[in-house]
Amino acid sequence: MEEKTVAKKYSRTPKRAITRRRERSSVRLTGLIRGRLQLKGKVFLLPFSLPSKKETASSHILFVVFIQALMFSLSIVFAKRITFLLQISSGFLKTWAMFYFIFVVLEPLQIPFSDCRQQGLKHNPLGRN
Repeated sequence: MEEKTVAKKYSRTPKRAITRRRERSSVRLTGLIRGRLQLKGKVFLLPFSLPSKKETASSHILFVVFIQALMFSLSIVFAKRITFLLQISSGFLKTWAMFYFIFVVLEPLQIPFSDCRQQGLKHNPLGRN
């Protein structure tokens, strides 16, 4: 009898905890969609919000480029600190920054907008434009 009660006790998943996790993640996502980025308690207003499903692919690419530029600037700041600590020449930093900018930031821009829209129409599960 004791084994059955233990099995019943641990067989069910805690549904309340799962719903709480979903609510927290949805709150974070709505904060991003409204155009706010919160880091360490400080709220930063983005120049534009996340594109909705109805908008075109160009605004999505602009948003991706903006986020990549933000990450690029942060990575340059950290790389300058690391290079200052390790005393690596600035030429290495410049080549690394150019490599990052070309292959990570400019990567989404290589696809023309018409191809993006056609791919979006093909892979759209809702069947909307």
